[in-house]
Order: sequence, then C-alpha cells, then structure tokens
Amino acid sequence: MWVAGANGEWIHFNRAWIRFTGQSPESTARHGLVASADPHDGNRVQDVFDRILREKEPYTFEYRLRRVDGSFRWVQATGAPILDPNGELLGYLGSCIDIHESKASEDSHLALQRQLVQAQKMESLGQFSVRIAHDLNNVLSVIRGHLQLLERVREDHDRFHQSASMALVGCEQGSQLIQDLLRFGSPATSERKCTDARSFVQHAIDFVRNLIDKNITFHLGAGGDRDQILIDVNQMQQVFTNLFINAQHAMNGSGNIHVSFAHRTVTAEQSSNELAPGSYVEIAVLDDGPGIPAENLSRVFEPFYTTKSVGIGTGLGLAVAYTIVKNHGGWIEASSPRDGGAKLSVILPLA
Repeated sequence: MWVAGANGEWIHFNRAWIRFTGQSPESTARHGLVASADPHDGNRVQDVFDRILREKEPYTFEYRLRRVDGSFRWVQATGAPILDPNGELLGYLGSCIDIHESKASEDSHLALQRQLVQAQKMESLGQFSVRIAHDLNNVLSVIRGHLQLLERVREDHDRFHQSASMALVGCEQGSQLIQDLLRFGSPATSERKCTDARSFVQHAIDFVRNLIDKNITFHLGAGGDRDQILIDVNQMQQVFTNLFINAQHAMNGSGNIHVSFAHRTVTAEQSSNELAPGSYVEIAVLDDGPGIPAENLSRVFEPFYTTKSVGIGTGLGLAVAYTIVKNHGGWIEASSPRDGGAKLSVILPLA
C-alpha cells in the first residue's frame, strides 16, 4: 500500500512494497509508481496517473511492474482520491496486487484459443483446396491432352511447336500446384520407418545441395544421433527442403544455415492442441538473413501467404510443411531471434 500527495509524489509506503519491488525506501519515495513500471508500460502508467490526479476519480488498471533485479510481474493497481471537506484533492491512497500467475494463465488460454482457430482454419482450407485441386486437374488434363496431340501433329512448324511446348510447361507448373494443394488438403498415406534424427537431417542436406546456391553453407550442430524418430522420409524430406530453400531466398542466395538439435519434454500439465505429453526432439533451422517481421510471424504457415516476389514459389511450402509435421504428431513454429535471422523449429516425437 502507498499514499501519494496531490502532486503525485509518494509520502508513505509499506514494507510489503519494498519487499515486492526490491526498491530502497529512498528510491521509492523519489520515483513512486511510474518509475516501477516496465519500460514498455511507462508512458501508459504516466498517462493514467496524470489523468487520475486531474479528474480526482478512483482507478483500477493493470501494468507490468519491473523489479530492481530486472524481472517483471503483472500487477493490478487500485487507488482512491483523498479529498478535503471542500472537495479539493489531498492525495491518493493506493495498492498493487500481484496478478502475474492469473495473467499468465489468461495469456495461455488466449494462445490456445488462437491455436484452435488456426487449426480449424487450416482444416477448412485443406478441404477447400482438395475440391479446387480436383476440379483444376480435370481442366488441365483436357488442355494437356490436346496440346500433346497438336505438338505431335505440327512438329514441322517451329513457332507452333514452341507455343505448344510453352503451354505444356504451364500445364506442368499447374500440375505441381495441384500436387501441393492435395498434399496440403489430404496428405498421402505415410510409409514411416524409424531413423535417427541426425542421419535424416544429414541426408536432407545432401539431397538439397544440388538444388540451392553453392554460396549457402550448412552447419550441422551436435546431437540427434541417438534420437529415434518415426517418419515418412519422403514427406519429411519435403518439409526440410522447403525450409532450406526458404532460408536461401531470405539470404538472397548467400549465407549460412545452422541446424541444431534439442530435447523437449511435455508434461500432462503442459500439453495443448500443439503437443501431447511425451518426449520430443526439436530440429531448428536458423539462417542469418533479416529475420521475419513480428507482424508476419502468425501468418507464415497460412496457405498462399508469401512475402516473396511474384513468380517465386506458390505460398504453399510452409503450409504443406505444417500439415506434414502435424500428421506426424509434431509441431512447427517460427521465430526471429534477437540477434537476427529466421528460425523454423520442427518438433517431432521420439519413437
């Protein structure tokens, strides 16, 4: 609890405040409530405090209180004005209640709700993609058949032959898009086998070397050799090929791709829509490109969402990767570390 004067300066505070914040009595008396706020909330707390001194009204608001040791806690600040018989403001009596645990639980609940909405959206888009893919495939089959016939009949006419060939290339690109749609909407039946994570990743790197620029250098971290995972090798190869090619694009064809291994254990209390209780290996792919803007992180796995230039990719690579990993009982997440780059983590259950 604390008491502030009409000018906002603190004139009394109890020992509980000193213990909770770690501040000295001198520092508390000099700076008060606003100085205890986390830098992200400081201006907002100052605005609230200025307003309540001006309006002489009771208040309740939440903010992040920063302790002397640098840690922060969510608190609920509540206060009421102290008025003289003429209604003039003498000061404020207030208190701060620690609500950090309930706030964390609330944030976790909101995160689960967002994940559920995302999963439902992806499922609906998957069903929609399958319908589009089948209809588009029927149209392309007719076009391709006639073009192949024309190509055979008029091979002596160079310009006609060239146009027919270009049209067939377009059909092949459309067919690739259809295959991506089908993999996203209704993944093929898996043929899974047990392999160690490190051997698989090494194979994935060897496979993709001829597909990406020679100025890309891979760095394979320690670990993973004793982590057995049950996977469809071809499907998971597609996941990591997408991740490596995306990293190449992010670095404009030159840079480093770091692959690391870590263990993750999910308890019954920690389980969610993402991961069931159990033991997992996290395979992280980190590039040294510019990273992913914060406003894009929640959208990178959405079908057809891309920040690449027109003509580069279909916007389905990470959506397909998301679907494949989820069907393996795992999870995939994106982040941008503070020291730069984009990090895509594939989390797979240990066999």
